[in-house]
Amino acid sequence: MDYGSNTYGNVGNAASYKVKLKRSSAIGAVAISFDFDKPAERRGVGTSRGEVRRVSLELPRSTAQALSHALQLALSDTASTELEFTIDEVSVV
Repeated sequence: MDYGSNTYGNVGNAASYKVKLKRSSAIGAVAISFDFDKPAERRGVGTSRGEVRRVSLELPRSTAQALSHALQLALSDTASTELEFTIDEVSVV
């Protein structure tokens, strides 16, 4: 992916793919899917190796917010290059 003057991604695993984000107001979740133009060679599990064309996941809204904040921290130019956090879905209010 080209964004600004930088290039991001992993050409060896997925040279070109579409990312879809969808917010569901009914259940307060965020769905993320990756549709690959060409499956990555040797990637996948068992007989599906090299056949993975789509990966998707759905996150509760609070989890998506926590990951968003964590990504912003991890991508900012701070002295620390690592970030680790725990999400406890039961105690989220």
